[in-house]
Amino acid sequence: MIESYLRLGLTPGGHRDDREHEGEAIGCGAIDGIEVVLDHMINPELVEDHKRIVKMFLGKYFDRDNYLRVMGAGLVLKSRSADYFTGRGNILKLLEEKAPKSVSKLEGHHNEGIVIVNFVPDTTLASNRFAKDHSDLQAFGYDIWRSEQLSVTLFPLPSQQVDRERFVMARVMITVATLMTLTDGSLQVLVRFP
Repeated sequence: MIESYLRLGLTPGGHRDDREHEGEAIGCGAIDGIEVVLDHMINPELVEDHKRIVKMFLGKYFDRDNYLRVMGAGLVLKSRSADYFTGRGNILKLLEEKAPKSVSKLEGHHNEGIVIVNFVPDTTLASNRFAKDHSDLQAFGYDIWRSEQLSVTLFPLPSQQVDRERFVMARVMITVATLMTLTDGSLQVLVRFP
């Protein structure tokens, strides 16, 4: 996937944190805890909350059929997760080798106090600066515009419209599941529009 991004002129990215970790842990909640994130996404007791937040992120672009299709793919992935997620701790190392300077380092423990969903193209949250400017308040940031940009680049043909929509849905769903894993559900959501 990294090679595909680079071939298409996209800059892949990721983050780690400044703490020491054991085993394959790297300091990214989505990578370190992907099995737990996936569990949150497909958990029948949490699915209504998950769907509600996904709808909030996508607004009028929420599509129930795409949501259910991605949910089904999550169930299949869960059944294969033991093999599929092996070696995930090497992801950022590989990313740093293939795309130098593409991995940022977050400071401190995960202690998000606000969610920021960003629709403003070509902008992103400077997490460490935000925390310094807001009395160490950490933000869970998601650039939804980036998911839309990636979908158009990866699926450029007019006949691939459904693929683009499903790609964005999948990214929003895993992001929301990560949010649900890292936080207690009580955070306020700030949305940035152009």
